[in-house]
Amino acid sequence: MQAEHYIDTLQEQQRVHDELAHIEILNLPLDRRVTHMVLHFAKYAGRLIAGDRTTEQEYRKLVVDTAIICLATANALAMRLSVSPLVTKAVSAASNDLKDPREMGLALATPMSEMAKAVESLDHLEDYPYRRVLEDGTARIAAIAVRAARSLNLDLESEIRAAWKTMEENRDWRDSNLLRTATSVLREAS
Repeated sequence: MQAEHYIDTLQEQQRVHDELAHIEILNLPLDRRVTHMVLHFAKYAGRLIAGDRTTEQEYRKLVVDTAIICLATANALAMRLSVSPLVTKAVSAASNDLKDPREMGLALATPMSEMAKAVESLDHLEDYPYRRVLEDGTARIAAIAVRAARSLNLDLESEIRAAWKTMEENRDWRDSNLLRTATSVLREAS
């Protein structure tokens, strides 16, 4: 029950963070928002696979960013990561098998590519189990992020909170006029 509460709390706090710092993404239609998240995963996997150029500090940041995008993706899908056996097992396990960034990048490649296929199939209106694939991929990537954090002895919760704080502090609040304009345009279009 403790892991479930911990994950649910982080997901809720991710939602609040996104409302503060990423309203332009929350205003996207759901398919565009999920595609945006899948592109983040692809970006991270590519950076990790180029591991010989990834410092430990960069690796740590990519692990945290991956976990954050998992929380945001789960929220977009109205999915509770805390009920995924993959995620709860990873949270309670003592794994340290992803010390090398390339190993994490390779581990991300399969679920990320399956998620990419799902969003591509949605564009083509193909007969495809989008939701199952997107939820499964999100849970698998979340479990990978937790395993990598354990391998690096990262306090993932504290690191996520620190990253949120940094993003919120660095948000260019002068963009508020742009956000108001974008929100108005989106309202008029609907």
